[in-house]
Amino acid sequence: MAGRVGNFGLHVGEHQLCLAYQEQQGRVTTLAQPALMALLAQEALSESRFADEGVRYKGQRLLIGEMARQAQEWPAVRQALASCGRLDVHLALAEFALGQILHEALGPALEPAQLCVYSISAPPISPQNGQQHAFHSTILADLIRKLGYLPYPLEEGKALVVATAGNSETSTLALSFGEREINGCLSYQGIVGIDFSMDLGGDAVDQQVANALGLELAQARAIRENCRSIQVPQRREEEALAVFSHQLLGEVLARFKAFLIERGAPLFGGPIDLVWGGSWRTPDDFGLLLRREMEQAEIPIPLGQVLQTMSRETLVARGCLQVAQTLAEDRHLVAGINLR
Repeated sequence: MAGRVGNFGLHVGEHQLCLAYQEQQGRVTTLAQPALMALLAQEALSESRFADEGVRYKGQRLLIGEMARQAQEWPAVRQALASCGRLDVHLALAEFALGQILHEALGPALEPAQLCVYSISAPPISPQNGQQHAFHSTILADLIRKLGYLPYPLEEGKALVVATAGNSETSTLALSFGEREINGCLSYQGIVGIDFSMDLGGDAVDQQVANALGLELAQARAIRENCRSIQVPQRREEEALAVFSHQLLGEVLARFKAFLIERGAPLFGGPIDLVWGGSWRTPDDFGLLLRREMEQAEIPIPLGQVLQTMSRETLVARGCLQVAQTLAEDRHLVAGINLR
């Protein structure tokens, strides 16, 4: 992390960590890296190039991040990742692993009152199982604080709005698609009006594609990540992706429409532009599919254009960084954070 200055924006998803920071030259840099773990007995790695890698956890070897991803070629690691690879399960182990990953990604704070704004889930609009992001609000803040930073939580949908249209008069519906959860924010001319989350995510689509085609989950993810057009599939595998993505969006929009009707749809003086991002990577025309599905579902808000953005998987982290930089300009706000 040589050359970085100032504050951080952080988004920890189920399978990866995204980070945004400013370099000494003033350029904002974003990165995405695996947030995975594999806990193995020492003998499982004895003949691999990872025999001396990783860290110890209660007498066993723990591979984390990029190392865990690269080691998936070994059967013992694949099995471990299948049982405890994500960071939203096995809370005590996840806390330890996430602490190691954050230490590698951020490093210790270089100066007092250095902020790390991190994304959290918004209140749910439907029943949730309580397992997603279990470590975010408390454990993640503690881990950030242990590195010397001032932690500050920001709802994921709000971060997406800030990163794309937060400083303009644009009215936006922002949706952040994760592997197991979707966060959203409806803003009017940059002012947040509705913030929400759902216990739906892209993992369900990947699993359905894998089941339908008789593939491993990693192969189904590769089909999605390499697909160039979800609206014009080029082969049978991509057709399966389109079918199950359509089903996911149907459920998402049905819940969102019911939520708006129940609380009373807000009145807007102009069209609402649509932007999407998140760690569940999708083809560039996914937004057009989403807008078409919203029209067919008759969502009670006036729809505008689809905002095309680059590096959508790191947009939440970039929005968190922008909020961190805004907060840092007000010393009284920073002092208030320090007292938390």
